[in-house]
Amino acid sequence: MATVFAGFSGALLACAGILGFEDLSLEGRDAEGPDSGGPDAAQQADTGPCGYDKPFRTPVRVDLTPDGLKWGAWLTPEEDRIYFSSYPDGGIADLYVAARDGGHGPFGPAQALGCCDAGAHEINPTLTKKDGLMVFAASDREEKQYDLFAARWLDGSKAFGELRELGPLNSDAHEWAPFLAADGRTLWFASFRNNNWDIYVASMTADGGVGNPAPVGINDRNTQDDNPVLSADGHHLYFSSSRKGTKGDVAVWVAHRDNVSDDLNSWNSPILAGVPEIVVAPEVDSPIAERPLWISPDECRLYYTIHRGPKYRQTYMVERGP
Repeated sequence: MATVFAGFSGALLACAGILGFEDLSLEGRDAEGPDSGGPDAAQQADTGPCGYDKPFRTPVRVDLTPDGLKWGAWLTPEEDRIYFSSYPDGGIADLYVAARDGGHGPFGPAQALGCCDAGAHEINPTLTKKDGLMVFAASDREEKQYDLFAARWLDGSKAFGELRELGPLNSDAHEWAPFLAADGRTLWFASFRNNNWDIYVASMTADGGVGNPAPVGINDRNTQDDNPVLSADGHHLYFSSSRKGTKGDVAVWVAHRDNVSDDLNSWNSPILAGVPEIVVAPEVDSPIAERPLWISPDECRLYYTIHRGPKYRQTYMVERGP
């Protein structure tokens, strides 16, 4: 489907002035601070007032404009900006960004990124604030297949650079739900190759190059596994699964590892993440699907999608607490 985006080759994508991108770099920040998910974030996850060992409280909906189904979300470590995709009824899914003061409270009106529109659906944005790389999934015009694409924010021109297909990651099947690790060294995503949704991981280089993907050891060939979200310290992988124990269609699960240098085979057996069930769209006669989108560096807050039927897909946040 590379031909869909051929018109952008060699050109700068006109995103100048888009809300929130002017400070994507880490200039003036501590490299081991919350943007990198370094030791401070890892320590907070274990000792903070709402760390990993605390239960989740009641979920709340994250209201985002414009109206439409919400696909994916990535937040800055400060949680003051959210990047997401909105899919209006009968329209095209596009990428948006919305901001709020102080990382709390409601988000303001969203602005379309306007940089990656090719007449096809663009969903599931994920970024690294460290180097301004954005990866997202995009469909061809007939919606027959989703593949992964990337663009890098160029500070000098205040725009995204050339859009490119991440060829080594894409197959003849769907690829979507990408998630960039906080350190930018690995990209996690879901693929329907081999006629089953499984989670894959690939290495990332400093210039945005990608290695060959490999399936992660937590995959269960008898179930659907997708939407991987890696904690900032690299010890926990949140994902959605239909494996035994799931209530509804798919639910949020989490796996732990001690060895963060082994992305494939170091994971313990996954357990349910403990996201409380809530009732949404009660008039819809179909099971609820829950998919993780982003976890805060201290693992206090999980942003996730609740999907029920063809007309309900919205973003929610759930916080840990005593």
